[in-house]
Amino acid sequence: MNAIDLNTVVRGEPELAASPEWRERLRYEMGHGAGLTDAEADEVAESVQQADVVTYAAALLQPCVNHIRMHIGELETLVRVDAPLQGVPA
Repeated sequence: MNAIDLNTVVRGEPELAASPEWRERLRYEMGHGAGLTDAEADEVAESVQQADVVTYAAALLQPCVNHIRMHIGELETLVRVDAPLQGVPA
């Protein structure tokens, strides 16, 4: 599970990349890479700035770490992953 999954699925928070602050900077409409053609993947790689990815990861990390610390005893609980991801690009 990665930080995006933890934030959206486990915490039940909207995907950070979908917010107005990040949508264009991270090319949210292109999804997470699954199903992209080589040309589309190249377009994303060329248009997304490395500094934006680093800043995005930092913004996502601390809320996820805090959530894990608060719920460390519940980590064995199964989580339904389908409902929070409705409408999220593939």
